[in-house]
Amino acid sequence: MKELLRFLSMHPVLALELLAASLLINLLGLASSLYVIQVLNRYVGSGVDATLITLTTGVVLAIAMEWWLRQLRRDLARGVVGGPMGRVAAGFFNALLGIKLSELLRLAAPMQREVLGHLSTVQKVYSPATVVALLDVPFALVFIAALMLIHPGVALISALFLTVVFVITLLHQHRLDHPTRQVGQLAARHAALSGSVLTTAESVRVFNGTRLMRQRWWEQLVELHREQTDLVNRQEGVQTLTQGIGALMGVVVIAYGAKLAVVGQMDTGLLIGANILAGRAMAPLLRFAQLVPQLAKARQGLEKLAQFSRLPLMREEGVALRTCQGRIELQGLGFAWPGAKGALFESLTVTAEPGTLLAVVGGNGTGKTTLMRLLTGLLEPQRGKILVDGYNLSQLAPEWWHQQLLYLPQEPLFLDATLRENLLTLQPDLSEEALHALVDRVGLRRFLNESEQGLDLPITDGGQRLSPGIRRRIALARALVADGQLVLLDEPLEGLDNAGRKLFLELIKELVSQGRTVIVASHDAAMAQVADGVVDLDVKPVPTVRLAARTPRIGGAA
Repeated sequence: MKELLRFLSMHPVLALELLAASLLINLLGLASSLYVIQVLNRYVGSGVDATLITLTTGVVLAIAMEWWLRQLRRDLARGVVGGPMGRVAAGFFNALLGIKLSELLRLAAPMQREVLGHLSTVQKVYSPATVVALLDVPFALVFIAALMLIHPGVALISALFLTVVFVITLLHQHRLDHPTRQVGQLAARHAALSGSVLTTAESVRVFNGTRLMRQRWWEQLVELHREQTDLVNRQEGVQTLTQGIGALMGVVVIAYGAKLAVVGQMDTGLLIGANILAGRAMAPLLRFAQLVPQLAKARQGLEKLAQFSRLPLMREEGVALRTCQGRIELQGLGFAWPGAKGALFESLTVTAEPGTLLAVVGGNGTGKTTLMRLLTGLLEPQRGKILVDGYNLSQLAPEWWHQQLLYLPQEPLFLDATLRENLLTLQPDLSEEALHALVDRVGLRRFLNESEQGLDLPITDGGQRLSPGIRRRIALARALVADGQLVLLDEPLEGLDNAGRKLFLELIKELVSQGRTVIVASHDAAMAQVADGVVDLDVKPVPTVRLAARTPRIGGAA
């Protein structure tokens, strides 16, 4: 609720218009009660049809006016929440695009999906309907004021019941924070398990993992069901209690009004009208009680989104050199993941000149991919520095630097866009002729000929539905579009057939002959044999650097 009040304070003019509209709506809401009182007291007693027609016409006009004002108020409320919610969504997506890769990698997959779910919850709850429902709460006093005109005792009774419901609702709101957060975390973990069963379907079946997954799934489901049941019981208990209090208020008002009618202090029309007014006063408070669980979820969702948006962002500013020769120096480079027992590597020192091939070798988990990401600038070293043509990589503009790279990641993933759009992200102005020449160069022509859409083929789920070989060829074409001086290939031969291996090996030779600096991370022994220098990450903590005797263009510390 505090967030909605903050949204209103950001638009003071709209807030005043909303309050004015809400006041008029609730004043017009008195019409139905007054109509009942007047019909029973004036028409039933006299039987004059003109009186009934006049009263009916008046109340119909009031209802029509109230309906029009409600539509207007909804549009005004949309203006209040639309801007802030748009900024929340835009801020979240900008953070999603700009947060440092190291921070994203630290977030487990369930936490990533949980954050996405929070945005949907916040947008759903902080809606125009919620704004107008909360605005109606203070205007319950309009109906209490009308009851004062009928009889102060009836107004006092109604005000007492409204106060009880309001206090119970506020107390309930604070009690829901912890269980709501607990259920959200359990639901995210359970959904992540179900998602992993889909993505690892082959492994689950072939390696007889169904029993383990079924047991794990049921254990989580039982825990989630227990917490959900407790939360629902609390919510339903309070809603049942507030609805019961509302019903009890109606009984007390009728009973007290009946006693007044017997002693001549109230007639039947006023008794029925007072009961209707008391019900109209209670209605917004009951809606408020129903909104409390949703507001608790939304408040926690905003907190999670704010925490996510506060994660460190990638650097965007820097120097753009006029030319890039591609000379790379690693000086005392060291990197360790947070929480790891030791560093992946320490004091790595090596220099690669243009026109040479440097192979980075090592087993799984030794840091080959991490080193490649450090060279792209996606990760930052904790110690040492990376020099590009003598300039510290941390001082270069990331956008410019990425245009100097021919980068092939180990697990190529693509944007949810067409194949053409994926290939042209680094050079949108590349000609159609050059694009098709690139397709032929990486051996994608047959694949495109077999596709009805060709280059307009939509790629979804990061391209994971494509075969590994096709993904790698598309990734190679995307890398070659950049036409930069530094070539970074992470396990380029993985998942390729003989024709693919031959194509990649010939391309590497061609890139080296063109004077580019080529760095290949690979566990393939053939790559180390043809390289000018080899960085062995199997040696910990300081990797060894082996130089080929035939060339002096790679330098390093053994």
